[in-house]
Amino acid sequence: MPNLPLSCWSMDSLSRIGSLLERPVYADECTTNIDRVSYARMLIEMDVTKPLPESIKARDPMGKIFDQEIKYDWKPVYCPSCLQSGYRCQDDGQTKATPPDQGMSGKQKTMWLKKKDDIQDQPQNNQLARGRD
Repeated sequence: MPNLPLSCWSMDSLSRIGSLLERPVYADECTTNIDRVSYARMLIEMDVTKPLPESIKARDPMGKIFDQEIKYDWKPVYCPSCLQSGYRCQDDGQTKATPPDQGMSGKQKTMWLKKKDDIQDQPQNNQLARGRD
């Protein structure tokens, strides 16, 4: 949450603001120690089948209502066509999958999966990437 007013940095305020989004899990160490005041960072469990809000209306401890911008470090991929998480069906015959561990190596990983119709004439390969069941 960039430029969150300092009056909203208590754990009670952060929890209430996180609850507007869904279910807050925890705030990072810099946020809890108020080491970095340019933004507050929290882990929040959210329903990926719904659009993720870009801002919320929050109330500071003095009762003043303000618009708070929301930025996401990572947005999970969700396909509204087949209702599966982890990939999105594409019109060009391919499915793009983004593994949730993409931040571990510091490099963004992208894997292209082919639909069964596209690989029926190719020799069997046990190392073909497959979607989740």
